[in-house]
Amino acid sequence: MAERDGVSRLSRDVLLGPGYGWRAMGAWGSQAFQNDSAVNWLNQLRTYGIDMLRRTLTNVGLANELHELDVDAGASAVAAAELVAAAFGFERDRVPPQGRAWLDANQRAFVASDLTLAKRAVQRVLAPNSELSALWHDGGADNPWHADVSALVAFFEHRSRTQINEVLTSTLRSSAPPPRVVGEREKQIIVTFLEARGLRFTAEERRRLATSENLEEILRWLGRAVTATSVAAVFDE
Repeated sequence: MAERDGVSRLSRDVLLGPGYGWRAMGAWGSQAFQNDSAVNWLNQLRTYGIDMLRRTLTNVGLANELHELDVDAGASAVAAAELVAAAFGFERDRVPPQGRAWLDANQRAFVASDLTLAKRAVQRVLAPNSELSALWHDGGADNPWHADVSALVAFFEHRSRTQINEVLTSTLRSSAPPPRVVGEREKQIIVTFLEARGLRFTAEERRRLATSENLEEILRWLGRAVTATSVAAVFDE
């Protein structure tokens, strides 16, 4: 396969973790983990953890729709999205035992913004110029894979609204003083997003992020980090 924008072989080490074995899919089924690419990705997840999951979703979600999205990257993104969905209450029995064990050990690492990342990645897999989607649509648009992935999107659309509203409402209405460390996980995610895309912080930008104790501001920066073309664009008011 030719190299594609956002999912070249060089970027795959960033997308999935170094040493990931790329090969044509042998096992093939309509659900997220019923293909070799997703199973291989899940095996790597035990080593590279939640940062790998977020890199997978971020890179696929940002992949240019004018260029073809690699089938392996698409399958891996759908698998990552299934784990995010399960972490937020969606049908855990869709995830194999190995994935459920990883979720049990990492449940507290997930944050509301993971829902947005997962939804964007799955929508990109469903969009034009996606090898995985095209393979399934060869037999017609009415197929079990499309129905399965569409159920994920529907869950994300519902749950992300609920989760973000809960976070903002709790923050704005709470009369208790803020914790000593505010938005620490969200700050870490911002750094991961931007550095995975080759963007680098200046000392002043890193200081500004580290010293902010305004969760609403940090969440606003996090939303910008997904599509920002520079670190400065994240902090621009």
